[in-house]
Amino acid sequence: MELDITLLITIGIIVVTVIVGLVLFLNRAPKVKNVYLVGLTGSGKTTLFYKIVAKEKMSTITSQVRNSFTIQENKKTLNLIDLPGHPRIRTEVMNSIKTASAIIFTIDSETVLKYISDVANFLYDILSEPEITKNKVPLLILATKSDIDGARDIDLIQQELEKEIDFIRSNRLKSNYVEDGESEQLFIGEEGKDFAFSQLINPVSYGACSHTAIDQVQDFINVIMRK
Repeated sequence: MELDITLLITIGIIVVTVIVGLVLFLNRAPKVKNVYLVGLTGSGKTTLFYKIVAKEKMSTITSQVRNSFTIQENKKTLNLIDLPGHPRIRTEVMNSIKTASAIIFTIDSETVLKYISDVANFLYDILSEPEITKNKVPLLILATKSDIDGARDIDLIQQELEKEIDFIRSNRLKSNYVEDGESEQLFIGEEGKDFAFSQLINPVSYGACSHTAIDQVQDFINVIMRK
């Protein structure tokens, strides 16, 4: 009987030791970070993706499939993932970004005012995703094609997006109240105030890039990698 008790105690100690060791190992294991490139079709996501990966200028590319590339540096791993911008797979995109460590939202700086409603609605969907808010996912709002004649400055784009998102927020809340009697839409920004990105708990930064300059994008990725 004493032998049985001793054996059970020994087995118990071994099991506890293994569990503790496994927990410590998992806690030490480097976390893989996912940075998603998201934006409307034609916003320059895929061209930017291949430019980052290949570090060379490429002609305009439109992708209907998901592209990914793994970056490893100093025992840290980051997945750069380009998600298609076509509206028909928007649900798939929204499900994917729930695992985001950071998001780069690309905007065509030449055509942004023409498609401001589509751009702002997509961005609103991202910002109102509960996982994005809960995890305080950093967001880079990136104006692409900034070297093209007629390209809008990122400051103007920010202002126009804030006005449009404020309009969208108001309309969506009214729609939800009419349909359900109450709103289930995650409210973004501060109640009683015009929307501004500075009101979000997510870190929001702004940048611009062109065929010849992607420094601000690379800097953003490097910051996420080192966290």
